[in-house]
Amino acid sequence: MASETSTGLPAARVPSEHPELLRAIEPSRCLELLQAVTFGRLATVDAGRVVLVVVNHLVDGGDIFIRTRPEARLARLTEGGRIAHAAFEVDS
Repeated sequence: MASETSTGLPAARVPSEHPELLRAIEPSRCLELLQAVTFGRLATVDAGRVVLVVVNHLVDGGDIFIRTRPEARLARLTEGGRIAHAAFEVDS
């Protein structure tokens, strides 16, 4: 479950000395926030190094689709059914 502030601001904008301003949000709210924007950031690891990529995405039925080219690094990381652990965030 993601979090946002009690004022509706994204959690990333809350100073760490005020954790009481954070609250958990429901998955449906997460999807609303994701659908409100076109671009996000995907972070993963490739060959032991952190990779952060700005990507465009689409939310459809609760799934998040990220578009990439077959020869792109992100596509290579999932070749042959491999699972690339990643974090995805957007600003909304």
